[in-house]
Amino acid sequence: MMLVSETQDKSKDLIKFFKEESINIVCYNSPMKALDNLQEIMPDILVIDAVDFPRHWKIMTQYLRYDKSKNDVVVLLIVSDLFSALEVDKAVKVGVQGVINVDESYDVVAKKASDILSKYKCLTFRKGRSDGCNIPAKKCSFLFIEPSTGAIITGKVKDIQKTSILFIPDTNLDSLEKGSLLDTCSLKIHDKILTPHCRIVESENYLNLQLENLSQEDEGIINNFLNEIDGEKKAI
Repeated sequence: MMLVSETQDKSKDLIKFFKEESINIVCYNSPMKALDNLQEIMPDILVIDAVDFPRHWKIMTQYLRYDKSKNDVVVLLIVSDLFSALEVDKAVKVGVQGVINVDESYDVVAKKASDILSKYKCLTFRKGRSDGCNIPAKKCSFLFIEPSTGAIITGKVKDIQKTSILFIPDTNLDSLEKGSLLDTCSLKIHDKILTPHCRIVESENYLNLQLENLSQEDEGIINNFLNEIDGEKKAI
């Protein structure tokens, strides 16, 4: 995580949260120095103090978003109660993913940071699934039809196992409950398209889906893909 702030004192709760998640932190008190080193460091998370630097956060975010998606780098702003709804709208348009008022309690700050990051990174997925955070969309993708609305739900596959996937939907899905069955799904692995039924094991800002109705051929395709991923990890 790269933190850009004049002082670390007011961000102590946010820093504590990241340290508890074993995330390395690089701090800059100059936005221009941070901008100079941004490409070299390329953090997973960029946190900018919008109170200290009310103009620079826009420049840094726009520069970053030129070639980095929201899944590549999460951008958060440190704000105060004076940060208006209009400023929030501007922040969303340039690619900021969340704002955090560090004057709030640690529990509130930590929950907000975790909720925002869980949509893009793997903070909430570490229990038993710590390896799968970088499945390229061109290799593996997933979509399904939401039963209640008929809407096609797209997103990103964050992890895949022999009989389960971890999926980050592009849309909030409050209607989906634990235990529900999704019976119109498409799991694409390279040029192969699988159509499993998926049982919702967890439904938060992500979906932990149990794959059901897999054929022997489907199981072979998934196993081959997992072997491919393992081989790539060993080669790094």
